[in-house]
Amino acid sequence: MSTVTMQGLPGGPAENFVKEYLAHLHKLVGNDKLVINTLTELAHVNKAHARTIVHLIERRIKEVEKERHLPHIYLIDSICKNHGEPYIELFERNIIPTFCHIFKYADEKIRASLYKLRSTWSTSNMFERKLTDLDRTINSNLDPAWPIRKSVPESVQQRGSGKILINPAKLKNVGISKAVMHPGSNAEVRDALSPDKETERLKNEVLMKEKELLELKRKELELE
Repeated sequence: MSTVTMQGLPGGPAENFVKEYLAHLHKLVGNDKLVINTLTELAHVNKAHARTIVHLIERRIKEVEKERHLPHIYLIDSICKNHGEPYIELFERNIIPTFCHIFKYADEKIRASLYKLRSTWSTSNMFERKLTDLDRTINSNLDPAWPIRKSVPESVQQRGSGKILINPAKLKNVGISKAVMHPGSNAEVRDALSPDKETERLKNEVLMKEKELLELKRKELELE
């Protein structure tokens, strides 16, 4: 099997970093969270080498066996979701050929995992300009059953959904219960976050205020 080489990559001071990152990439032979987390944090502290990191990962995907593809797309997902720009913009440029390359050689189980991953990108504001084109490409060339979803602007999503979106990555050191992060598992929390419940609460408050005002006016008339 061919491997990623130094050809076409930066030299000079960046060369040591390239060697280090490649060494860790070579350890990504399965869905190893420790290796993915290490590579994710290396990307975070070395944003000055962001273009090189993106190039290394995309190139590695083309070189490894198909059985190792999925952990690498999970790595892309981890870097973008945890550390945002410039990685989202850089990975977005080739996300269609990268994703389709992995999908092409995947079995049904892996394709199901890819579908779940793709679905999270719609609500994570990732690769927004390419998602519909990605769906169309897969539907037309690889899997006619793949659904084509139109991208919805973030502002429209927030107005129409009535949901509070929470990124667990931002809550690592905050004492928030799992019930709040996953409101569907707790009826009380779900009701507290429900737009209908909130509307009903506000109406009740208004009615109470009106009753208080009427009571005050009645007392004033009695005093007169």
